[in-house]
Amino acid sequence: MQTINPSKKSDFRYESATAINKLNIYENEINNGLSEREAAKKSRIPRSTLRDFSRINENNFSTEVVEFIITNEGFNFLHRLFVTMMLQFVILGSCGIRQFCIWLKISGLSNFIASSYGTWREFILNMEEKILTFEKVERQTLSRDMPEKKISLAVDESFFKEMCLVGIEPISKFIFVEKFSEKRDAESWYSCITSNNADLRVKIVQIVGDQASGIISLAKNMFSAHYATDLFHVQREICKAGSLTIASKVNLAEENLEKQTKNLEKIANLKTELDIEKKSTDKIDLKIKNEVNKLKNFQTIADESRALQKKFNESLLGISSLCTQLTNLPV
Repeated sequence: MQTINPSKKSDFRYESATAINKLNIYENEINNGLSEREAAKKSRIPRSTLRDFSRINENNFSTEVVEFIITNEGFNFLHRLFVTMMLQFVILGSCGIRQFCIWLKISGLSNFIASSYGTWREFILNMEEKILTFEKVERQTLSRDMPEKKISLAVDESFFKEMCLVGIEPISKFIFVEKFSEKRDAESWYSCITSNNADLRVKIVQIVGDQASGIISLAKNMFSAHYATDLFHVQREICKAGSLTIASKVNLAEENLEKQTKNLEKIANLKTELDIEKKSTDKIDLKIKNEVNKLKNFQTIADESRALQKKFNESLLGISSLCTQLTNLPV
């Protein structure tokens, strides 16, 4: 893997690969019987620096691990590991440089590679520059060679210090537009999209977004494209239309069921008192029978209301699952 940010060469700093090579030379000369002074002179690195290199294992790694890491192959492995972790977790995952530096110290790998914030901040800035350079090169190639393609565009506003208009092609996840704007009307959206992507041979045939009037006008009047409400707002509108109504029915059914249960208990207690006093219970038996039938009806209504609520929630989740399947289709 290409080195992203090699150390600056000077009289007192060395690239890691160079340092490892010279450390190996130094240790070989020591094993061949030379003194530390003579071995340092032959490896062309100050004796104090080589001693520091020799003390890199302070976390009780096994000898085999240390011997592997200080080889060129071991260094290249660590380099590949850290570059890909920085790309995936810090740049794409936004976990932060400081968290990565802490992980280096906890793992003990800071004995082999620098773990200071300043070192990795410089590294990240360099990586970001290379990513942007790669984007420019690839975009030129893409705009020159690509056939015309029909696409959908998912748009929305994000808010930082200023409002930012963002549009993404949902299948490839390509960020089609990302631009600060004072307004979010149809004209502002159209200006941002066309000025940023005039070099790409694409035709926008569908725009997906919330139900903002500017986005609807952008789709229908500016691009003559189909407008579709995004999943979140579809679920939100369905939820608004049904969830409160169904929830109120469930609550009412459960309240009636609880009241009827307590009412039946009171009547049953009254019958018990009449039995103790050896009085006639014919009327109260008939009343208990009627109250039991009411209880069964309330129980049926409560069960049906809960079942409807469960089905409603499962249907909402089904919309999410279907959307996930559609977005994972191959390009």
